[in-house]
Amino acid sequence: MTGRSRDSRGKRLLGTAAGAFLVAGMVPIAAAPTAHADDLWDLIVDPFVNVFDGGTGDGADPFAGFGDTNLVFGLGSAESGPLDFAQSINDALQAWLASDSGIQLAEMINAPFVYLFGRDLIGNGLDDFTGENTSLLGSTGMFGDLGDGGFLFGNGDAGADGVAGVNGGAGWDGGSAGMFGNGGDGGAGAAGAAGGAGGDGGSWFGNGGHGGDGGAGDTAGMVGGNGGAGGNAGSWLGDGGDGGDGGDGGAGVKGVQALNSGAGSAGGNGGVGGNGASVGTGNGGNGGAGGNGGNGADVAGSGGGGGGSTGGGTGGGGGGGSTEANTAGGNGGTGGAGGSAGLMSGNGGNGGAGGNGGFAGVRGPDTPGGQGGAGGQGGAGSINGDNGEAGAAGNTPGSKGGGGDGCVPNPGGGGPGGPGSGTGCGGGGGGG
Repeated sequence: MTGRSRDSRGKRLLGTAAGAFLVAGMVPIAAAPTAHADDLWDLIVDPFVNVFDGGTGDGADPFAGFGDTNLVFGLGSAESGPLDFAQSINDALQAWLASDSGIQLAEMINAPFVYLFGRDLIGNGLDDFTGENTSLLGSTGMFGDLGDGGFLFGNGDAGADGVAGVNGGAGWDGGSAGMFGNGGDGGAGAAGAAGGAGGDGGSWFGNGGHGGDGGAGDTAGMVGGNGGAGGNAGSWLGDGGDGGDGGDGGAGVKGVQALNSGAGSAGGNGGVGGNGASVGTGNGGNGGAGGNGGNGADVAGSGGGGGGSTGGGTGGGGGGGSTEANTAGGNGGTGGAGGSAGLMSGNGGNGGAGGNGGFAGVRGPDTPGGQGGAGGQGGAGSINGDNGEAGAAGNTPGSKGGGGDGCVPNPGGGGPGGPGSGTGCGGGGGGG
């Protein structure tokens, strides 16, 4: 569970429809200066007009060539053209929002929307927002909150990092955009807690935010937190966000049998990548890596392998005995699956790597460590793109050591390998 739960698809679609419907009806309430309103309208509309009339403006057209449908629905990956177009528009809107005229107009326009819906019409979400929407209509939970980008345009907020004792320490979700804009990144989880999910990109276009990383287990018996899911892109243009990495599991503590018998804890799972634009162009987000398992506590009395004979046929001695029960290493977390690409163009996201298993307390041939996590599945590519690659599986540690060979000229049988070290004249391999 993350700090701020969102039914982002439903809220985004409803919020977008409400914003578009109310722009014409409610903007006059703000009594915005005509010149500023015209500037805002031109900023949004002109790039599209220039695209489809051949770009006849006086200055250099930053979106020249986008009218060529081969760029929108071209073969291969979505590495240039359409996504650059979308980002250029978002950059222009962000620059205008930071200008004097943008700040002045936004303050006047947004007031009635915040009163009724608890969310701006134009503007970015407030970073680290953790408040409730108590507005007249927004209290229904159907319109998002001040952490989301404006109904018309604006980027979502970056989710707040988790705090121990608050919502289970989970990171807060990133804010979603309205019609145009990028989703915000999810916040990182506190110790052993999940990261927040990335916010969704704008319903027309925009990239999904990245998921927050899960918190590492910082005490014995504490598993790593799961990474947050990446946000989904807009309908037409945009990349899915990457999933957050899982946190590492806590190491076992020597002599603390009550805490999972001194075993290391499991690593958290990586977050899944967000999907690219559902009907257009965009790459799927990459899955997050699984966290590493914690090492088991050291075990007293676990000796190394004995020395081999310097004479004839006796092999090396085995390892010393242990006076305590062995402790297990924690399993590595599973890598997150990659997100799917857009329908027309784009590549699927790569799956995240699985986390490595933790070492057992006794490192020997019969005491393998925690199981390495499975890699995440690659995301599906578009009809013209490639599928993502599966993530690599994590390592399962164990001893590679064996008994040493007897010494020449009368070689004998090799002795059993000690924990993590070979013995005898021939020298077994080292521990894994």
